[in-house]
Amino acid sequence: MNVHEAKTHLSRALARVQAGETFVIAKNGRPVARLVPLARRRKAPRPLGTAKSRVRIAANWNAPLPGVGNVFSVKALLDTCAFLWMITDSADLSPKARDIVADPENDLYLSAASCWEIAIKAGLGRIRFKGNPEQIIPEEMQKLSIRPVSVLHSHALRTANLKPHHRDPFDRILIAQSEIERLPILTPDALFRPYGVRLIW
Repeated sequence: MNVHEAKTHLSRALARVQAGETFVIAKNGRPVARLVPLARRRKAPRPLGTAKSRVRIAANWNAPLPGVGNVFSVKALLDTCAFLWMITDSADLSPKARDIVADPENDLYLSAASCWEIAIKAGLGRIRFKGNPEQIIPEEMQKLSIRPVSVLHSHALRTANLKPHHRDPFDRILIAQSEIERLPILTPDALFRPYGVRLIW
């Protein structure tokens, strides 16, 4: 390809280069430049344990809440435990879950219901933060490219149609959000299964 052709058909040549072709540009019959596709940069894996020094999770953090009853229990809606294990690099993450949350190509979501659960259990001393969770949780979400999911009226009202397999109010909201937003849930909680939502673990 000579200089005139390169100027005239640059857009077409670039499209072919993007498809993997290589062009040599010549001036007065002598090669002077080469058009080659750039190697695609791979995104670095999401780091785990970014809040390990700032968060301590009690063994009973997921025990039934007072007055609530028993806790029965790629795009992915993170269960609260999956998010906490992710930011503390916990061994409780399954190998598959660890691969999913570490892969920056996967879209991860965290419900406002999970933030509410974390706040309540932090108040009960079941999760301990070195700092204010109101600041730490948004920082971790931004750092790990986790997208927020608001709790809408439609999500809250959908729980009225859910059978009482799972009595935990936070998990019932996650199930409703999974149904409405069509997001699989990243969770080890087998008690989500009767609701027919897609689970990953």
